[in-house]
Amino acid sequence: MSTWQTSGVLTSPIEYLKGVGPLRGDLLRKELQIFTFADLLQHFPLRHIDRTDVKNIGQITTDTDFVQCAGVVVRKELIGQKFQKRLLVTIKDATGELDLLWFQGAQYVEKTLQIGFPYLAYGKVGLFQGRRQMVHPELEPYNEVTKDGKTYLEPIYPSTEKLKVKGLSGRAIGKLTQILVQQVTPADIPENIPARLLQSLRLMPRYQAFVCMHTPPDAAHFEQAVRRLKFEELFLAQIRLQLNKLGRHRNSQGPIFG
Repeated sequence: MSTWQTSGVLTSPIEYLKGVGPLRGDLLRKELQIFTFADLLQHFPLRHIDRTDVKNIGQITTDTDFVQCAGVVVRKELIGQKFQKRLLVTIKDATGELDLLWFQGAQYVEKTLQIGFPYLAYGKVGLFQGRRQMVHPELEPYNEVTKDGKTYLEPIYPSTEKLKVKGLSGRAIGKLTQILVQQVTPADIPENIPARLLQSLRLMPRYQAFVCMHTPPDAAHFEQAVRRLKFEELFLAQIRLQLNKLGRHRNSQGPIFG
């Protein structure tokens, strides 16, 4: 029971998506089993963060969950020898300092960071030798264009260390997903639940659900999308069970009584 069109944009190999190419495509296949556009569309975010909610560094504690903050790079240092090198970076705002630490891809990250420039860091804060630090944070140049008074939910996607080293962090995968979502049309994601069920259960249409999983206008739309796709998964599983049951009955000869 196919849930996609047998031809169309979603059947395209992942390397054909703008920004991917052969090398990244090979990594996505090996690391995340993403072979086609459809696979990327079903690679859902771990969580969403409000890009307009940027904490002051002085507010952050080790009890804080995943958080984002902004600061200017005041120090960066490669520590260790050869393959055991790690990168220690310190960012600072008006309220305090925060250390950022990379064990993987240290030399690559070091080349991309510039002292004196502001960056947005996202991650989990811990404590080491009395100083707060983020290990392998999501990092990007900071600007305040998102601070317009509106909530902007940005999806954070699963990634791996190998992908991050090659520039495919959770946020980078998110940018690829945004490119894909802009290409997809309702015809590429056909409805597979009867209209009467959609109406009676107040379920979001399938195309809208996939779009809202990746680019929700707000938290309520995201929850509706999750509800719709969870129901779809259970609904299709029940249909498959019933089809298997019917098949067994149809092909069964039954007991022969002498």
